[in-house]
Amino acid sequence: MPNAHDDERSDWAEALTDFGPETKIYSGPDSRKALAELLDVAPATDEHDVTRRLRGRPSLNPDAQPGRHSRQLNVRIGEELGDMVALHLTNRTAKSESELVRAALSEFFERHQLPTA
Repeated sequence: MPNAHDDERSDWAEALTDFGPETKIYSGPDSRKALAELLDVAPATDEHDVTRRLRGRPSLNPDAQPGRHSRQLNVRIGEELGDMVALHLTNRTAKSESELVRAALSEFFERHQLPTA
């Protein structure tokens, strides 16, 4: 059952008349295809594709169970470290900031192992 806000927004959108001379309005079976082209995203092919897209980012562990997310670490860095990160990304040392931080942490822990109990 649609809520009142959906009806109000639909009524408002349908009442708009001034879109400009370049505006194209799509409805019916071609509307999904047109939206996908505008957003540069291919439409989902089946229910499995829809489920995959709704899950968000994949886990870093390929064997992780569905719904299990990789641990996230938020960190602030100073300007000097930020410049060094940018330099490494420019020189293609890593594909992303996240990949670079994971590699740096792995190297740090390999070099600074804690004694085992």
